[in-house]
Amino acid sequence: MENYRPVYLLVADDTPEFQIALRYTAAIAKRNNARVVLLHVMERETFQHWGTIEQKIHEESLREAHNLLFAAADTIKE
Repeated sequence: MENYRPVYLLVADDTPEFQIALRYTAAIAKRNNARVVLLHVMERETFQHWGTIEQKIHEESLREAHNLLFAAADTIKE
């Protein structure tokens, strides 16, 4: 248990409240030598008759999620 570091789990979304929670969590984690774990949940839309469109929507949602999480990670590093 020598290397134990607390972990703060933060649910990531695109709301203004998330940005506030992110900065607050990052500050607390830094003070406590803790780690921050980000979770972003995506709903997968199903368009049974539009396979190609479904794939494009999924790819776009995934790209947006990646952008959100990478931007949040950059904020935590500051």
